[in-house]
Amino acid sequence: MTWLWLIIALAVPTVCGFVTASYLLAVQRAGIFFRLFLGFGLGMGFMAMGSFFLNLAGVQFSFIVMCLAQVIIASPFLVLLLRRRGMNDDSPQLSSQNKESGILKTVFAAVLIFAIAIKVCFVLYSGLARPIYSHDAWSNWSAGAKLFYYNNGLLLDNASEFFFGRGYRMYMGHPLITPLAQTYLSAAIGDFNEALVKAWAPFYFISTLGIFYFALRKETMWLTALVFTFFLSAAPLFSYHALDAYADLPLAFYVLAGSVLMWEFMERGGKPGVLALSGLLFAMGAFTKNEGIPYMAFAGSSLLVFCIVNKKGLKTALFWILPALLYIAPWIIFKSGLNIGFGHAGEAGKMNWINGLHLEIFPLYIKELFLTLNFGFIFPFFAVMTLFGLRKVLTSNIKYLYAVIALMMATFLFIYITTFDFKAVTERTGINRNIMTFIPLSLFIASLIYIKSGRDDDKSA
Repeated sequence: MTWLWLIIALAVPTVCGFVTASYLLAVQRAGIFFRLFLGFGLGMGFMAMGSFFLNLAGVQFSFIVMCLAQVIIASPFLVLLLRRRGMNDDSPQLSSQNKESGILKTVFAAVLIFAIAIKVCFVLYSGLARPIYSHDAWSNWSAGAKLFYYNNGLLLDNASEFFFGRGYRMYMGHPLITPLAQTYLSAAIGDFNEALVKAWAPFYFISTLGIFYFALRKETMWLTALVFTFFLSAAPLFSYHALDAYADLPLAFYVLAGSVLMWEFMERGGKPGVLALSGLLFAMGAFTKNEGIPYMAFAGSSLLVFCIVNKKGLKTALFWILPALLYIAPWIIFKSGLNIGFGHAGEAGKMNWINGLHLEIFPLYIKELFLTLNFGFIFPFFAVMTLFGLRKVLTSNIKYLYAVIALMMATFLFIYITTFDFKAVTERTGINRNIMTFIPLSLFIASLIYIKSGRDDDKSA
């Protein structure tokens, strides 16, 4: 029965997110699998924020309550979806009139699919069998989740010595999607099983691969998209995080998903639903890790510049901004009211500033990007594509996604150089995790540059 309840617990957010994505992306003719991969992360974001609201209202956590939280949010989209007439669903994203042929291509594709399948099976097996094994995952996210589960709530009684996880959460200002995901799965199976409570991690991994493939499939041949998806799946640190309960993998998912939809709007236009969903996903990233806040700010700013340059009107950007703010504002207000901060300082508005600058960070940062095996060949490829495809970047909409990456890299560097977080680089404790949050988006951008540079511009397959 444990496995049955676990499957149900994973299916509910997937269905809720799928319904929401189906309504908001109907005009874009997004394929069913793309919407399913979006749906899981979207539904988990609904579950976390809905449960947060219900607990603020005094409703204790239970599996039924946490399911109800996401169902309530998704229900209006289901009603609107059912009312929409003449929607011919699940059409393929691209036609297949000119099929690729040849035994070598077939064998090559089979090898790639087999390799990706082996990695997915490994991630599923290990992710569901191995307990939480890293200290950071336990101290930052899981200890608090276990406390929330056994107390049926966030412990918001000011008189409690364990208020909001005090003593169990290293940094009380950390967002709640991953702790509440563990609380939710524990409520489903009736126990805080240290292997099964992180079942969300492998599915964020799989969903990231799925979104990545189908987004590229709209731009190029299926085989080319498959090759790039293979390289993403092969990045060692990316799959490593699919086995543990840390929050960088979910953040990477939300950054990629939000960026893909923003790219879809920039390239193909569409209705406001595309922008609304993009903004919502970036906001969920901000509810996953504090680093999600600058990601959200940079993405919103980039979209705003796009709207100004292309005379879309500032009102267009509001379709992105308003859903994002509607989702994340309650959490920001809650944290500000409690004065629990956004970084490692412990108080709102404070940072762990240091005297002087740690400029020795620069070579270490470059080394970790390009000369470690953590990310495979993704960043060398990204650098080469930037060098040889700079003109294409500057003359296409790719520059708006590129700006998000560049600004985020600069933000991390600024924090490393000016705060006590320089230890995250010198001691190698956090830099690779930070970098991992933009691995999928970096490869997506590099792939777009390759495709748009004319080396592979035939969309027929």
